[in-house]
Order: sequence, then structure tokens, then C-alpha cells
Amino acid sequence: MSNTHDRRLARRRTHRRSVLLGTIAAIAVVGLSGFAIVRIASGGSANTTANTTANTTAAATSGTSSMGMPIIATPGSATGTATASGVSAEPATWALGRVALDVAVRPNWTITNTGSD
Repeated sequence: MSNTHDRRLARRRTHRRSVLLGTIAAIAVVGLSGFAIVRIASGGSANTTANTTANTTAAATSGTSSMGMPIIATPGSATGTATASGVSAEPATWALGRVALDVAVRPNWTITNTGSD
């Protein structure tokens, strides 16, 4: 009697867990779908090129990064010169400003050997 009763309780627990996990998964899917709809409606876009040109002043280059993101020319401004141990790097800092998260930025530096080696 107890063996049959224990198996019946185990089946009920398994059924309850399955229903609970299914409900949680359905709520997560609905929530993520709603978030995506609101994001797109508010001006966000899945198109990275359109998003890049809207949020930055830099133009997209023809390349893509190793992670598949479009590479943009460096926005913002460069200032200063950094020197250490006979090596000079210009610029010392980049003020990138506002850059979208779904793009790669390719800053450029000029490295000069100012030492005797």
C-alpha cells in the first residue's frame, strides 16, 4: 500500500514541477517579447548600421570585427601625447563620446621611437 501511495505522490510532484517550469518559461517569453517590442517602437533597432549612424557621428567602415560587429571610424576627439621610455604615442587619450554597444570602434595611434634604440 505505501509503495503505490509513494509512487502516486512522486508523479504528482513531478507534474507540479513541470507545470511550474512551463509557467515560468511562458512568462519569460512574453516578457522578453514585450521588451523587444517596446525597444523597437522607441527607436531601438536590430539593424546595427542604422543604430550606429543614429547614435554616433562616425561613419561605418566596410569591415567587421572578429565578433561580427560592424567597425566604425573613431568618433569624438583625440588629445595629447604620451611618452614613456623613448616611445611616444599620439594621441594620449580619446574622448569617444556616445557610442552604441553593438559596434566596434577602431581608434588609431601613431607610435614613434623617440629614443636612441
